[in-house]
Amino acid sequence: MTTRIKINEADLKDMISSITEKILFGGLPKRDPTGDIHWAFLAGKPYALNEGLISTYPIDDVISSISRLFNLYDGDDYATKNKILYCLDRGEDCEYDGVIESTRAKNETKRIEIKTNRNSLNQNDFDKYFLKYGWFCGYSDDLIAYTNIVRFVYEKKFDIDVTDDIMGKKYIYHICPNIYLSRIDASGLKPKFSSWNTFSNPERVYFFITDISKSDFLNWVKHFKRGKKIHKDNGWSLLRIDTSQLKNKPTFYFDPRMKNGVYTTDTITPNSIEIIDYIE
Repeated sequence: MTTRIKINEADLKDMISSITEKILFGGLPKRDPTGDIHWAFLAGKPYALNEGLISTYPIDDVISSISRLFNLYDGDDYATKNKILYCLDRGEDCEYDGVIESTRAKNETKRIEIKTNRNSLNQNDFDKYFLKYGWFCGYSDDLIAYTNIVRFVYEKKFDIDVTDDIMGKKYIYHICPNIYLSRIDASGLKPKFSSWNTFSNPERVYFFITDISKSDFLNWVKHFKRGKKIHKDNGWSLLRIDTSQLKNKPTFYFDPRMKNGVYTTDTITPNSIEIIDYIE
């Protein structure tokens, strides 16, 4: 005799997530030898999956764990932070090896900032933990007023899912050099690694969600040209994407650096793309 059980999609998703967490996370020790549960939490396998991708871990958990792992000060006392950075900058003995804190971008998105002596810790030291748990180094720079202090700014790899909002819009927009147009016409817009100015991005495609005026188009091209290494500049184009033609159902995320920006890690098919403006 065969017993059949009906289950809806939401319950099935919860059941699979529960089983996945037990398999990946259940074998971790409750605490590591130092008594730090967060260290054990991050040292183990990722526990949160989003369609095969590692989800971004909560910012407070990441800061707490990284601060203990690298002996970074994570308190809120302004004077203490300055004292630590002053000592590290001069190469003097210090109780901590740097400062870690949560900050906000202009659009209020939370980010993680680390300040440390450039000769003590580098980005590779932090990346092996941050990248595994859904955070990436958006940019790094020298800290103003210091000689030997460098700042690393980490951002969420997967931010707020805004797919429903984007698919409810008729058009979104993308700016690109014309040397890529033949490739786009054949294969569409494909996510790729990008590094310009001081920013580094994972494989993504970025879009504006509001209309772009001619003056805005010109200003953005000037902005992009300052950082991009274009070997042959044949001009730039403003592309308009018709969301109703996106049959592959891409997922869109909020861009933490721009108020009216989004990105996707999926391909934008060529049939949805139209050139609406051009700059020599």
